Amino acid sequence: MGDFPWGKTGNAWGILNEERGITSRITYVIDPQGIVRHIIDAPRDFHAHPEGALEFIKSMDASP
Repeated sequence: MGDFPWGKTGNAWGILNEERGITSRITYVIDPQGIVRHIIDAPRDFHAHPEGALEFIKSMDASP
């Protein structure tokens, strides 16, 4: 969540690094009811975010 320079969104989600003034690279998979179902926290692995989210969504579709 890029909310520079104030960091209000990052602070609300608990991902703001106040010392550096930046948010962590986090991906949330949120269902239609607004529930966070999966979190990907891989700050240096840019591919992990889209790949991990897609893999999780596919696994949700496959479950009964």
